[in-house]
Amino acid sequence: MTTDDWWASRLKANPKFDFTQYLGDQNVPSRLAARELAISLGIKSVLDVGCGPAIDRWIDTGVEWHGVDESYLVSDINHDRGISIDQAPASVLPYTAGAFDLVYSRHLWEHLPGFVAPLREACRVARKAVMITFFRPPGLVERFQMIDGTRYNDYRLADIRAEFERCWPQCKLREIKLGLPFGETILYVEKEP
Repeated sequence: MTTDDWWASRLKANPKFDFTQYLGDQNVPSRLAARELAISLGIKSVLDVGCGPAIDRWIDTGVEWHGVDESYLVSDINHDRGISIDQAPASVLPYTAGAFDLVYSRHLWEHLPGFVAPLREACRVARKAVMITFFRPPGLVERFQMIDGTRYNDYRLADIRAEFERCWPQCKLREIKLGLPFGETILYVEKEP
């Protein structure tokens, strides 16, 4: 199931669907941690891949935010709210190499049918780093499940690390466990000069 299908199945059935019921607001711990980490490391521009309804646009952080999502429906909803985002899948980002200091995704990768193409695109578009917040952290085994019509992939951390090292041979990967109920984890990968 694609992100577009996820949004369409909820928003077409209920146009007043409460995004925050599933996504939280801009002050949920993982969003706060991501912003604080990026700011502490001098990030000036961020591409939010899979931004959905653009709940967190990094307002008042000094970081230039730009959103992209594959869903036409979400793009229209954001437009109606006065928020401009681009429409594209994570595996084919419409930006030049190194266009943003940071490429960021929150709770997207678990729902993608594979991580290699999105990871390569994130590395191509990122000038300094890639940050991924996983709802369910990557582990030792890869699993796939469908729960309530939503795809969940639990990727192997070793596979993700290996693919980052193929894209950026001298990269540094930090795993930040947030200690929340489902083990939410941030992977922050810095490109080495």
